[in-house]
Amino acid sequence: MVLPKQLHRGKGAATGLKNCASGSASACDVTRSVAVCVCMCALLMFFSSRSLAVNPLADADLSEIRGGSGVSINPDIILDITIGTSSWGDSDGISGYANPWPSTTTGGRMGANNILISQLHARSRVSDNYGGYDHSTMWKPITIDVATSASVYNGTTFVRLGLGALEISWDHLELEVALGPSGNSLNQKLGDLYLGGLDLYLNPSSYIDIYNGRGSSQSGVTFTLNSMVDYISMECVSWGDSDGLPSGNIGSGGVVWIEPDNSTGWIGLYDIEVGGPISVIGSFAVDITTSSGGVYSSLSGKPETVAHISFPTNLTLSTSGPITGEVRLDSTRRLDSMDAGVLGDIFINNFNLEIMQGGFVDIWAH
Repeated sequence: MVLPKQLHRGKGAATGLKNCASGSASACDVTRSVAVCVCMCALLMFFSSRSLAVNPLADADLSEIRGGSGVSINPDIILDITIGTSSWGDSDGISGYANPWPSTTTGGRMGANNILISQLHARSRVSDNYGGYDHSTMWKPITIDVATSASVYNGTTFVRLGLGALEISWDHLELEVALGPSGNSLNQKLGDLYLGGLDLYLNPSSYIDIYNGRGSSQSGVTFTLNSMVDYISMECVSWGDSDGLPSGNIGSGGVVWIEPDNSTGWIGLYDIEVGGPISVIGSFAVDITTSSGGVYSSLSGKPETVAHISFPTNLTLSTSGPITGEVRLDSTRRLDSMDAGVLGDIFINNFNLEIMQGGFVDIWAH
């Protein structure tokens, strides 16, 4: 059957709809009704499929998602980071109601000069087996998901940052610790800090959750950590004095115990290993308030804004270890010269630090 030519063009279609609107053909009424039904069914199918995509998930289901919405990240990046000066300052020095000592007229700053992090490398774990890790069956990327579940945090929506099977390393970190009168003048050097080669291996089950946890009528942020590290090693951690002892050490009777010398010296830990799992598990919450009542405001005589850090659950840092390393003195920051002096070695196992539920830390200005 050959259709009339006007039905092959938009103009003919428009004419047909016009005829339907004028009631000139009952078949057009039926056609229009069918078209409306088809459109409504299509819309219902679309929105119902979208609603299925955001149904709340159980915590176990969330960790096993394959496909669907969410962000996955697999980094393999190397960074060199340099900072000339980074400091924290106190503009008015020793003053205010919280200090019983003689006040000072000006403040000062503390911080670091010549900060360098060399060859900071973040990448996936592909070849190690620390903590029983197997790349072929346990590898996971960094993930970001937003979820709501009646069985997790009482139905509160939360962001989950999955830390992934990540290896973090650097060649070294170095900086000068100093004090000074201003941010660009940290001219009173305390010493040098050096951290040698680092290797850290994150367990792929690690995550951090961020949520409110206070109810829809309140604001604030809560962090729940379930983070585990399978192994940490570090070449050394050392503290150095760059000009030695210029005045030497001359005792009573003129005995020269140490000749005046400007040579650098270092002390620290060498060949450090921390066996895993090293875990940080628990929650802490942060709220900020301004109050005219209570001890803080009564001491200052004015309303005080306070950052309140609380612990709704126990927060635990633990490792079965062992933690091992040698205590050394040396003329080089890596503590690895042939003349390095070994004072002894350390051994620590079954370390556990627990902040008990209900504790808090308040921070405010004076």
